[in-house]
Amino acid sequence: MAISQHTDLAKDAAAAAPARSDAIPHVKILTSYIGLLCFGKSDFEAIEAFRHDPYFAEALDVD
Repeated sequence: MAISQHTDLAKDAAAAAPARSDAIPHVKILTSYIGLLCFGKSDFEAIEAFRHDPYFAEALDVD
């Protein structure tokens, strides 16, 4: 929530590299990675452990 409220990450990510309409928005990927970093996980493949975690998805506003 703080990322969305206090940064322009979504706008900046879209401006830097526009995504196709059928692709996952860059801001969702970046937000998920920031969440992983908060857990001490630096490998994006660690996202698999959180794929079905409703709290992780809700806290980061990702699907």
